[in-house]
Amino acid sequence: MSNFMKGLFGGGGGAPPPSSQSSEDRKSEQARAAMAKIKDAIETVEKKVKHWESQKRDIEKQAKASGVKTKAAKAKTMQLMKRRAMYDKNIANMNMQRDNMEMQSFALESTIVTSQTVAAMDQGIKTQKTILNINDAQKVTDELHDSMADMDELQATMAETVGPQMDEEEFDSQWAEFDAEDAIGGSDIVVPKMGEDMPDAPQSEARPAFDIPDAGSGQLTQEEEATRELMAFMNS
Repeated sequence: MSNFMKGLFGGGGGAPPPSSQSSEDRKSEQARAAMAKIKDAIETVEKKVKHWESQKRDIEKQAKASGVKTKAAKAKTMQLMKRRAMYDKNIANMNMQRDNMEMQSFALESTIVTSQTVAAMDQGIKTQKTILNINDAQKVTDELHDSMADMDELQATMAETVGPQMDEEEFDSQWAEFDAEDAIGGSDIVVPKMGEDMPDAPQSEARPAFDIPDAGSGQLTQEEEATRELMAFMNS
């Protein structure tokens, strides 16, 4: 059928649709297919070795039955022993091949696991990048630094001294003025030195008693009565 007729009647099926599998999935599938082939080959070798071991046991029985008593028996036994040696060699070679294939199968299995691990880690990194943006993290960090700086400034403001302020120059001026006034007025305040006893407090003088008008025998006027009560209060 010509290409024109195939295209007209739908022959040939056209190109196969593209596969939806990822590259890692295809590689893993190929590795599993190779492992399956190796497994089949190992089973074939084991069956062959089992068959040859059975053949070798039969040869050994025949060699023991033939013996070496006669020349003909010896020649037969020698041929049997040669065949036995051939089986031994083939069995040893097959066992080596089986061991190599088992090692290769193990390596392929490890490769599949490693490939899946790498694919999972790669997917995790891509997902992490979509969830956490480095610019967002930097923005949060900058805002945190700004917030801490504002808190330090607020605490420093709250710790400032409130009320009238006095610098050192103003204090020296006021102290000199105060010291001069104290020298003129002759302050009686004595500041003891270290180790000296405090001076005795001055004895207070008794307040003068006020004369209270005596009522006598006569009646006091209202003004005299008030004066008498005030004087009594002052003398108490």
